[in-house]
Amino acid sequence: MNITKTKAVELATEFVKKDKVQADFPIAYETGHAILNRKKRSMSWVTVVEEGEEYWSVYFDLKINDPAIATVDPNHVAVMVSSQSEKIEWLPLL
Repeated sequence: MNITKTKAVELATEFVKKDKVQADFPIAYETGHAILNRKKRSMSWVTVVEEGEEYWSVYFDLKINDPAIATVDPNHVAVMVSSQSEKIEWLPLL
C-alpha cells in the first residue's frame, strides 16, 4: 500500500471540492472518513482498481442547499482512491 489514509483523505477532499463543492453543496466537515477496502468481483463497475487490489473509500457529509438535487441520500458521498496510485473515482452509494 503506497497511499496512506491521510494522503487518501487529502486527495479525495481535493477531488470533491474540485468536482462537486460549491455554494449549493459544501462539505459539512473538512475531512472525510476513510476506510481501506479490497475490491471484490461483485464490484465490476469500479474501474480505478483491479480485482483484489486495496483502495480507500472516503466518505463525506455534504450540506445540500439545492432542492432540485435528488439522490438516494444527498448528504453523503464517497470517493474511491487506489491504495497503489492516485487514481480517484466517485463510489456510488446505495
